[in-house]
This record gives sequence, C-alpha cells and structure tokens, in this order.
Amino acid sequence: MKKVFCSLAFLACAAQAALAAPSVQAVHLELTDEDYIPCDSSLAAEFPKGMPLGIGSSLAFVSKKPDGSLVFLGISDRGPNGDTPLWRDASGALYPTKMFPSPDFTPTIATITVKGDRAKLSDLTLVRDEKGQPISGRPVPAGLTGSTGETALDVNLSALPFDVNGLDTEGIDIARDGSLWICDEYGPFILHLDSKGRTLEKYGPGSGLPEILARRQINRGFEGLCVLPSGKIAAVVQSILDLNGKVKKAPRRSSG
Repeated sequence: MKKVFCSLAFLACAAQAALAAPSVQAVHLELTDEDYIPCDSSLAAEFPKGMPLGIGSSLAFVSKKPDGSLVFLGISDRGPNGDTPLWRDASGALYPTKMFPSPDFTPTIATITVKGDRAKLSDLTLVRDEKGQPISGRPVPAGLTGSTGETALDVNLSALPFDVNGLDTEGIDIARDGSLWICDEYGPFILHLDSKGRTLEKYGPGSGLPEILARRQINRGFEGLCVLPSGKIAAVVQSILDLNGKVKKAPRRSSG
C-alpha cells in the first residue's frame, strides 16, 4: 500500500508541475557606495570603489510587502579570497594558502528587497563574537577546532594573522523570536545570533555538535542550515566526511 501511495503522490506532483511549469527571472542587484568592501590600495585601478559585497551565500525569506516586493536576509561568505602557492615555514613544511585582498572583512548579513527585476541591499549587519567584536573570515589557527591548515596571505603574499573566531559563513535562517542562526565551513560551526549580529551561542564538533563532524573535508563543512517548525536546527555538510583520511584531494601546487 505504501508503494502505491508513493507512486500516486509522484504522479500528482508530476501533473501539477506540468500545469504550472517553473520559471526563472533574472534580478539585478543595485549596489550603493556602502556596498563595496575596502581592499588593498594596490588594487585601486581594478576596484576603484573596492570589491562588491557578495551577499548570496544563503538567503532566508522574510516577508512579502503589500506592493509585491519580496524581502530576504542574505549572508556573505568569508570574503574575497584566491588560491595562492603553498607556504613554506621555517622547518620547510608546506601548507595550503589563500590570498585575502580584504583581510579585515567581516562576514556580513544584509536585508535584500526584490521588486520586479531589481534588488537593493539595506541594514548591513556584521557578524560579531560574544563580546560584540567583529570577527573576520581569516582561517582559524592550527590546533583549534575549525582549523583548515590554510595560511592567510595578503596581496604581497605575506602571512596574515589567524583569527581564533574566524568564520567561513554559508547558511542563515530566522527563528520565531527574530534571532538568527548561521553556519560555517571551518568548524563546521553553528552560531545563534541576536538581530544585531552578536553571537549568543556557538556550537562546534564535540561542543554541542557530534564530534564526527570534525572529519569534514577542508572547505567542505556546513553549506546550508534551516530552522525547523519545531525550533530545531538542521544543517548539511557540503561533501562526505573524510572518516579515514583517504578522500582524494587535488594535487598540491609547488611553491617553487
């Protein structure tokens, strides 16, 4: 009986889809001068206003206004970064690196209002730690939960400081009381924020979350999150866990 029910449900869904084919509409995001990220002065020729804020790592629906406008919350990732050669420390060991042209960038939440084929940002909110201090997207130091082994470099390929609170934010959703839940790829971590972006709670592998999540692949932690009707939080990792340390990785590039 269950198989018959599932088949009928599938056919009903297929028939409904045929009657109302989905459509996709392109929306142009209009940026103001405040929606650009300051970057190294050496990049001024290419980015005279700074780098445009990338706010689409995740979206959470907020409301529909009387005029038909749709309101969302969006969150950025860890900020502009690019692949760079391996880093060789004093002992000769090689480490993966990332170049951060805006090393002080703080993962940012914004309200996105969509009307017709136009969208605008407002109410930019920085993600902050428990003390209210802005965090960055730079990697977590080695030996701490969330470390990826990456070394952050500036545009001149000089080492940048680590951030013990660093986050590579990916998912966002809204609780019934208006507070926010976000997730990241480093830990992977789940954070509970107030409406101003300040951290109320932070959970990581072995600290509120299953310890096995520490086996996430580098840069393959939590990619999405939602608040269930029950109030529970559900999050999903981007790739399979590397339980045996045998997941094939891309070849390392020589630093010369």
